Amino acid sequence: MIEYDNHSFNSEIEARWAVYFKTAGITYEYISERDENVVNKLYTQFWLPQVRMFAAIKEKVFTQKDINRLKEINENSGYPCLLLIGFPDFCSYFATDGFDYILTNFHNYVLDEKRFYCCTEYDSNSHFPLPNKIPTEIERNNYDLIKPVTEATLLKL
Repeated sequence: MIEYDNHSFNSEIEARWAVYFKTAGITYEYISERDENVVNKLYTQFWLPQVRMFAAIKEKVFTQKDINRLKEINENSGYPCLLLIGFPDFCSYFATDGFDYILTNFHNYVLDEKRFYCCTEYDSNSHFPLPNKIPTEIERNNYDLIKPVTEATLLKL
């Protein structure tokens, strides 16, 4: 177990995403395997209430079975699920709604519009569900992205 922000995370990757969300100012609720009443606990690790999305995390890749189950959760709940692969990075991440998102408060989307910035135009060669690397010129100009990625990467847990 890894302790961070008054939670006991099951893995380092979950804890690093919690660091990312907190640093980015994105409210999160951790869905622990110990939570008895959570239907989606085996497939999702976070609920992001500001943007009304679940988030599922895998170290390397989601299987088609994983994706089908997460799409089913999306259909049953009405809320899409982000497919977060690996540690937080300078990427946009796909969700079960088929769009990819930059997970920051870019242009106050999270606070004002209750959504993440959708950015499907960055990489025309992308393949769902793999993350899209964000071009360097956008990284350098987006403090809302640089700070949480750096903090999630460097913080000693």
